[in-house]
Amino acid sequence: MVSLPGVPSELKWIYENQLKPLLIQQVHGHYYEKIMHMNIRDESTLAPLIDEAMKTDPDVYIKSMVKPYGEPGIRLWVSAHGENEEKIKARVEKIADLLVELTKDQVYS
Repeated sequence: MVSLPGVPSELKWIYENQLKPLLIQQVHGHYYEKIMHMNIRDESTLAPLIDEAMKTDPDVYIKSMVKPYGEPGIRLWVSAHGENEEKIKARVEKIADLLVELTKDQVYS
């Protein structure tokens, strides 16, 4: 766990000069993330579809969040990590495409 100051200039310097080098030493492999914006009104109807998509590849992580401040829709983060960058990207894209397919009846314009 890391606690950093909230003052932007101090935070940036500490991150770049102190924390980032430590993180680079600890992290191995690659990471890929795709952020999706879906025009779906009800996050609860999306949950079972996310579960279904995650069952097809349990190593791909999906996180959802209703857009703030009355913006319509839901934001999804689809991500994975591993050793092979191309394979990770392909897995994330496959799950993202599956989510689009699974939610096509719920999307509004």
